[in-house]
Amino acid sequence: MGFHTLKVQKHATQIHDDLRNITNRFAKHFSGIIVLRKKLEEAMKATDDFGRDARSITRTLENIKNSSSSDDDDDPDSPTPVSAYGQVSEGKH
Repeated sequence: MGFHTLKVQKHATQIHDDLRNITNRFAKHFSGIIVLRKKLEEAMKATDDFGRDARSITRTLENIKNSSSSDDDDDPDSPTPVSAYGQVSEGKH
């Protein structure tokens, strides 16, 4: 009976050690997930910033293009073009 109790105690100790090891590994795993999520959020913010900058650049280029095409227009009866800043321009410069 003594050997059987010793054997059960040895297995119980091994199971306890394995569970503690798994618990520590899960803690590290979930910490890693938190770090990964933060990095992904930073990457998404950077991507959004690039997209916002690209749209701003595109609008600026379109305003320049529209301004250039209206400068080529010699029709004096055409409406006064609006500048990129929402102000009415004073004719050709």
